Amino acid sequence: MYVVVVLGLSVVLVLGLSVVVVLGLSVVVVLGLYVVVVLGLSGCRAGVVYGCCT
Repeated sequence: MYVVVVLGLSVVLVLGLSVVVVLGLSVVVVLGLYVVVVLGLSGCRAGVVYGCCT
């Protein structure tokens, strides 16, 4: 019984951690893409990023 409880808890912990890691990575990727797009567009409008809108 004790082994089953420990195994169940470890599986739950591993699954929870993997879900948290995947969600965190996807949030970071989405935020990074958003920042890059916003900075690129504003840079194009201001003419700061050369070769962006030529």
